[in-house]
Amino acid sequence: MSQNSSELMGMPVQRANEGQHDAKRGFLKSPLFHLLAAILVVALFQGFVAKLFVVPTGSMQPTIEIGERIVVDKTAYRYGAGKTPQPSDIVVFKKDVETWESSKGEVQDKSTVKYAIKFVLGDLLGIGPTTNELLVKRVIAVEGQVVRCCSSDSGAMVVDGVPLDEPYVFKDPTTVANKFDCGSDSYSSRCLPTVTVPEGKLLVLGDHRAISDDGATECRSDKEQQSVDCYRWVDRKDVVGKASFKIWPLSSWGPIH
Repeated sequence: MSQNSSELMGMPVQRANEGQHDAKRGFLKSPLFHLLAAILVVALFQGFVAKLFVVPTGSMQPTIEIGERIVVDKTAYRYGAGKTPQPSDIVVFKKDVETWESSKGEVQDKSTVKYAIKFVLGDLLGIGPTTNELLVKRVIAVEGQVVRCCSSDSGAMVVDGVPLDEPYVFKDPTTVANKFDCGSDSYSSRCLPTVTVPEGKLLVLGDHRAISDDGATECRSDKEQQSVDCYRWVDRKDVVGKASFKIWPLSSWGPIH
């Protein structure tokens, strides 16, 4: 076979390869590729660095309002020895369904379509509800600390014998020294039994104490002190990260304290 014949036979293969390369180059320049790449970057960022979270309730008012979008720092407790949530930190955590009941009136929908929508919009893009129900609360005490409420004079939460200064608290249940407190005949629902936080657990409360569904909700009674079994704990491993910054609406833009 002549050299010219061999070259002619190789031309279709060469053209096919060139066509494949052109198709790849075309796809890499296409809007679809750019969209997929952007989704991948956002997903990786939210998976390992920071997550966007839409606040669904008023339990953290006025610190965080309903519907505000916040940035959750997922690296805050991940790196370095002893990096754990500290008292007064505001954390976002996965709700343990065995400990924390579903939101009032909420029906858990397990349909594949809705799960997929939540996975894409919530888990990947951070613009909607997530597949895991998340809650945001303030850490009051960590493992080993002794908690009670309330101090006899100011009605403050007491941790390790020290009354807490909590200027962020909004509409706490009422106490009046010697008239409507933990030792009077008229018992205040602010009062909580003395308890030591178990190993690996956190006690979290909402800043809007009067309406917050939090770690001490089932302990609040206007008749008598409850047993320590009333507390609901957050497992350290369920903490997603630290609420660090508000990004929407723009009027609320700024760090979270």
